[in-house]
Amino acid sequence: MSFKYSIDQALKICPNPDLMISAGDTTQNGYKSTEWEACFEVMHDYYAKYPTVTVAGNHEMKGDWNFVSFAQRFNMSGAKTGYPSSTARWVTSNMAMLSLLS
Repeated sequence: MSFKYSIDQALKICPNPDLMISAGDTTQNGYKSTEWEACFEVMHDYYAKYPTVTVAGNHEMKGDWNFVSFAQRFNMSGAKTGYPSSTARWVTSNMAMLSLLS
């Protein structure tokens, strides 16, 4: 819930963001599907309304060193979900006149 609270506070300052960036640690333990389900239960309205780039943090790696659970839920360009790859740790996004590499 603290993640939702943080976004709600940010939206008070900037109510119509062009883009939201999540710098990782979306879950406490990335290998637990229950934590991902809880995340999307809370965050689905935000993810549906605002373009969002989510970066995998160290908690997404916890118990899931190849980012399988993260890659199943977020677009990891060039990555084959469930397969170890050096490219699987890079996320690219192109939106209008903005390009991100994280």
